[in-house]
Amino acid sequence: MADNYLERRMDDYRSGRLNTRPTPRTSLPKDALVLRYPAFALLVIAGGSEYDEVVIGQLCRVGLKVSFTHPDHKAGTALAQRAGARLYPAAMDMEQILADMDVRRTPASLVLVAEGCEVPACGSLPAFRYAHVPEVDMPVSARLLLFALHPDCRPLLLSGGFRGLVRVS
Repeated sequence: MADNYLERRMDDYRSGRLNTRPTPRTSLPKDALVLRYPAFALLVIAGGSEYDEVVIGQLCRVGLKVSFTHPDHKAGTALAQRAGARLYPAAMDMEQILADMDVRRTPASLVLVAEGCEVPACGSLPAFRYAHVPEVDMPVSARLLLFALHPDCRPLLLSGGFRGLVRVS
């Protein structure tokens, strides 16, 4: 009996009817838009709002190297641990932060500044102000910001095409 069972299983295996590897399943619908982000680093000047936390979390989830400043060191540390980002003290000078990013991480490509925060002198780096779009939920607004930061959208971003969401400072 065991021989017949094993022979049938081997026949199934040889013919391909018995799949030994699980088939990969995608949870994405067929009409989903998938954006791949090249590895780049950015600095976020956060104001300490809940929206800043959502934005930093979304940026980290797509694989960007995020460094940020936060006015509350304790809350900023907890956010950095949850999101996988690097926290810099809010009192630290911008030149020191950028120099440290050059040494420890990939050099920053751009600076995001939360609405209500002062835009620091960033040298040749482009600085963008971002704000929560009140008509939509925070995660959706953060995804819109993420879409605006995609390298393919950079010309539109620099020309001011995302008014109300992102502004060039």
